[in-house]
Amino acid sequence: MNVDKNGAHVALCYGYPPSAVFKQSIYTALVGRGGFLSKLDVSESEINGLWQEALATGLFQPAGRELKALINRKLSNAEIQSLADWLLKVAATIERYELK
Repeated sequence: MNVDKNGAHVALCYGYPPSAVFKQSIYTALVGRGGFLSKLDVSESEINGLWQEALATGLFQPAGRELKALINRKLSNAEIQSLADWLLKVAATIERYELK
């Protein structure tokens, strides 16, 4: 999932199917290649805030330099809404910053 910013794709997250080595999951794109730090002129404090908010959803856990949400059960409506709200916030944040 990404935001098209002036013709450049800035990744919000990556999704993997059940058959993937990562299992069925969502990985953030806050720090890694193709995401925020590599494409946007954004402060680390902004990234840290989004990181903490993702953890606060209760769905994400650290996975190397990123976060992952393992989807190994049916998510509740509240969890789905929390995930959607976080993704919308990430997308809005991308819109506020300029490309490098």
